[in-house]
Amino acid sequence: MILYKYLKTNKMSAKRFAELMGVHHETIYRSMKGSQRLSPDNAVKVEKVTNGKVTRLEAMWPEDFDGVDDLEY
Repeated sequence: MILYKYLKTNKMSAKRFAELMGVHHETIYRSMKGSQRLSPDNAVKVEKVTNGKVTRLEAMWPEDFDGVDDLEY
């Protein structure tokens, strides 16, 4: 699941999520906008804060996973 969908599903703001991660909210906004990739360290934090619902790979390269949740197997 990509971070945007996680936040929407859990009715959480990017600002609140950034607080839980211990990073500046602009880090999350820029990542979701696609203007800046998360660092590997921050991607691991995303995975931990979401209890694995957003993997570090999904956090770092959301464009590779967007729409994957909607696929039927």
